[in-house]
Amino acid sequence: MSCAEQSPHIALQFISELRLLVAIPADPAPWQRICIQAMERVSSVTIVVGAALRSGGQRHLAESDTAFDAVVWLDGKPPAAILKLPHRLGVWTLRTDFGEDFVYGMVNRRERLKGDPTYRAHVISTMVEGEFVLRSAAMRVRKLSRRTHMKRSLDALPSLLANAVAQLVSAKTGTISLPRFNPLPEHQMDRRMLMLVVGASAIERVWKALFRHEVWRIGLVRQDLQTLVQRKALSGVVWLDLKIRRSAIVADPFVVSDADGPVILCELMDYAERPSKLVSIHQDGSINPIEGDLRHSTHLSYPFVIVHEGRTLCVPETASRGEVALYDVTDLTRPRRVKTLLPDFPGIDPTVFCHGGRWWMCCTKAGETVLEDLHLFHSERLFGSWTAHPRNPVITDISCARPAGPIVLLDGHLCRLGQDCRRSYGDGIDIRRIVRLDPEGYREESFSRIAPEKGGPYPFGVHTISPGPGFVVVDGKRKAFVAAEFRRAIRAGLSRFGLRPRRRS
Repeated sequence: MSCAEQSPHIALQFISELRLLVAIPADPAPWQRICIQAMERVSSVTIVVGAALRSGGQRHLAESDTAFDAVVWLDGKPPAAILKLPHRLGVWTLRTDFGEDFVYGMVNRRERLKGDPTYRAHVISTMVEGEFVLRSAAMRVRKLSRRTHMKRSLDALPSLLANAVAQLVSAKTGTISLPRFNPLPEHQMDRRMLMLVVGASAIERVWKALFRHEVWRIGLVRQDLQTLVQRKALSGVVWLDLKIRRSAIVADPFVVSDADGPVILCELMDYAERPSKLVSIHQDGSINPIEGDLRHSTHLSYPFVIVHEGRTLCVPETASRGEVALYDVTDLTRPRRVKTLLPDFPGIDPTVFCHGGRWWMCCTKAGETVLEDLHLFHSERLFGSWTAHPRNPVITDISCARPAGPIVLLDGHLCRLGQDCRRSYGDGIDIRRIVRLDPEGYREESFSRIAPEKGGPYPFGVHTISPGPGFVVVDGKRKAFVAAEFRRAIRAGLSRFGLRPRRRS
């Protein structure tokens, strides 16, 4: 066995020009056509499409092997003759965690019903040295809807393939390291067990909607972010004792400087008085609403703070209004709307930063993929026009896509904070090291993780961290019964059957 076969990774040189042969059936499905179009939009890549017919087409591909860097196989399991071709970048296939074909395998049964909260699609390159992962996407299992689950699976493939191609094409010198693919052991489940899993999922969903509601609070950690990251879990959190209802939610904290010292901007929502609003928490414990131009009748959260040209600016989440907007909060008593940054994009948790002489914004998008797809935008000026990154969504990963705080510098690396929502919403924070960030490409890799304070009063989650002067402000989650949310869930359940609950006279 060679050294390359023993190694868990393989190093590939960056490639300035890439020539791919894409094998599809003679009558391709819509998702296969969209995948080809997505790869064709990547610069410095030549795509040649060939019909992967079992007779004739296979011979054509075999005879053309010397002209291409790799074969992208989009027609189920590739034949042995194709896998033996000596392409320097191998034969690319779409696979599940279990090694099966992602589309034609068991994604509709095993992945959807085996009980795990997430599933993955992988672009695998089969080379002489073995099988290696070019790109992966981690998504939430839609357990109760086969159609929704399959649609989401196919929708994720075009950007997954395009990003796999894009990360290999770069004018920069250096190498890219690909991990070896290690499929999971097969998971056997008979029909009766499948039905039990579906039934248990439905019961669990109803139970949580009626009796297990999320309550978030804010706390301070008297240490710097670097120390917190090294510990990999919250500890010694001083949770703020606020004069609010026990059922109220306080989350998404960010720190601004005021004449009297640091002030925390955050989201406040009472289950009985939706929607949520933005408030400021001062050192004396007082809570003041942030109104002015931020006095909306729609949901407000994640008041991301930017200090620019002597002004304190805020980019809150206003996805319910279908936009991302910038506000001046230098005077917290009179916030003023400055500019609409993204007029037709319902961005979730928009995080803005400056890097390489350019402004960047990362966020997810309201809707089905809010926890899974990270979108990137850039602009030459903060108040200028913003452009969507050509590789959007730049990553598909439920373990880190949704932003969880500002872009930070850790151990000399530019890092992004992302919410880990694999098991539940805001289960922890995954810290991602940004490897590449430019208008043509984006790549990041796992750096560290921060878990909630397991021994504290809020042990079930943390989904926003923001550094302040001499401390780090965090939020934490506990689960409790909230009567107002119980009533809302009952009303929502009745309305699905066309019933209306009686109103009190």
